[in-house]
Amino acid sequence: MLGLGSRIRRVAIHPNGKYCYLLYELHNVIQVYPISPDGKIDSNSLLQIVPTIDDKGSSWGLYCNAAAELMATSEGVWVSNRGMNIMGRKAENSVRFFAYEQDGAQLILQDILVTAGPVRHFLLNEDEGKLWTGTNAAQPGSIELFMKNQTNYQKVGEATIGVDILGMAKY
Repeated sequence: MLGLGSRIRRVAIHPNGKYCYLLYELHNVIQVYPISPDGKIDSNSLLQIVPTIDDKGSSWGLYCNAAAELMATSEGVWVSNRGMNIMGRKAENSVRFFAYEQDGAQLILQDILVTAGPVRHFLLNEDEGKLWTGTNAAQPGSIELFMKNQTNYQKVGEATIGVDILGMAKY
């Protein structure tokens, strides 16, 4: 059903323990399954398949997308997408937020945080409304900070940091 090369990259569980979210790296989807009271997941009980990127239609280009990170929080599910454009500009680099519906049985896209480059990892502090991303937008890499306003997250800063090509730390 998901195609050659599509594998589960991450698994997350809803805080209520009733739903499991499976992230497929190369197919860029989240599958939602119920968890029975004894902790089992029935592969025949798929509730939803949610795309983690938009279908960009007939845009031209040679590109690759891969979903990377998955996190289930009290408010919803977060997923990062790594895109690589070889020719053209079709790939997506982002962190997306999906709100829960039906107590976690359904996910609804609420926010797309466009990043400067492929997201390798993200860190969320819900209490402070801050989300950091680690990307390879610049060499050797960059950290971006998004902060929550009343309705969504906005990018407020970016810094190029890390180790250079020779392995010497940049200060």
